Amino acid sequence: MSQKSLPDLPTEILSYPLHVKRTPVLSFSLLVQVSRIGRVATWFESMYPKIRWDSEKAYLRRELAVSEARALRRAIYRMWLFSLAFHTPEVTRTNRMHAALIANRCRLLRAWSTDELLELEDARCSLESILASICPTNGQVFWNSGADTSLSRFLQPQRPRYCSQFYDAHAEATEVEPYSIPAPELRVQTMEGWGDDVDQYHILSSMLKLNPSQVVRLYENALRRRDVEGFVDEHGGGNWFWDNGETMLHTWMLVLHGRGLPVHEVREKICSGLLGIAVDDEKYAMEVR
Repeated sequence: MSQKSLPDLPTEILSYPLHVKRTPVLSFSLLVQVSRIGRVATWFESMYPKIRWDSEKAYLRRELAVSEARALRRAIYRMWLFSLAFHTPEVTRTNRMHAALIANRCRLLRAWSTDELLELEDARCSLESILASICPTNGQVFWNSGADTSLSRFLQPQRPRYCSQFYDAHAEATEVEPYSIPAPELRVQTMEGWGDDVDQYHILSSMLKLNPSQVVRLYENALRRRDVEGFVDEHGGGNWFWDNGETMLHTWMLVLHGRGLPVHEVREKICSGLLGIAVDDEKYAMEVR
């Protein structure tokens, strides 16, 4: 889905084949929704370099080229579409691997080129990194516990950090009064652990069912575990959500395997910066040699 087909998101209808392009009727309401979706994609444009080139790779950090930014936005829109279509209460842990559901998911991803699928996985990994910072392990919390806890005085007790209408495509924008310090900085001191590495793996697999807008809202607002759990419950979460992992990675692997690609090798190259949205020229040159 290119930016030209961005209207597919707010007009997504499950009874309509998702892999078939369509032209929705333009309206002011649709344009407002598209604008809000576009702002979420712009947020990821600013976040991607920080995630892609983290602490040990900071010397490689740069702004995205125009083509890379376009690829990232396209991947974000497509992840959003996949979430709207397939991460619903009707898709439970017991039926998500039924042949008919798998076929529907594969049909959507097969409509995209291999390069676009590599970009999709790169974007999915970025969302996973963001969610990992929201839902840290017990070990990560313990490691951070030696930092200055005096930041807690900036917290305003019992004040919600998000509004149910924020970034809602069907509601008016709502202003939320910010904390004195950005939530991501405060969260290092206030967030509880979510278990060990295995526990976190399953938590992140469930959380990846959230759409990109919801991930943004959690990143900018959630300070404690109860904030995350309350947000999920407020937005349709329940027994179907937890312990029920996302299905896009599995579908992605099936489609790439069907195209004769070594899936695990491809994923390693995406993580290493050799494939995906932004390729590290220095690393790629070394790989070629």
